[in-house]
Amino acid sequence: MDLLAVDGGLLTPRGIALNEAQDRLFVADTGAADIKVFAAKVFGDVAPIFAINDLGGGPVWDTYYDDASDMLFAAGVAFNGINLYIAEKANSMVLRYDGVLALADANNVAATAMIDVINPESVQLAFTTP
Repeated sequence: MDLLAVDGGLLTPRGIALNEAQDRLFVADTGAADIKVFAAKVFGDVAPIFAINDLGGGPVWDTYYDDASDMLFAAGVAFNGINLYIAEKANSMVLRYDGVLALADANNVAATAMIDVINPESVQLAFTTP
């Protein structure tokens, strides 16, 4: 399967997950800030079956699919259009910055809120199918 080809549409693939039935391949694409889902048992230049692109606007670094709960998890920086969430591994916390779009020309802005988390790699967003 040539996922980087034209129909595959991947810009910067990072993390992948395969469901238990091994028929769906989930690919986190940081360049497109989405997760593309491919049929896993095909070959060649293949278009995704569908893409999940409502992920808050930030890059997606990794993905995990839990078959038992039918939940897809995405890890990355989260932005909901107003607030920005950042995992800060060095300080063992997740930070929230409120109203980031209004912070033009601001420097050294303090986080609005934070939660202690041991060495977080990224912020995780959970999605379920309707």
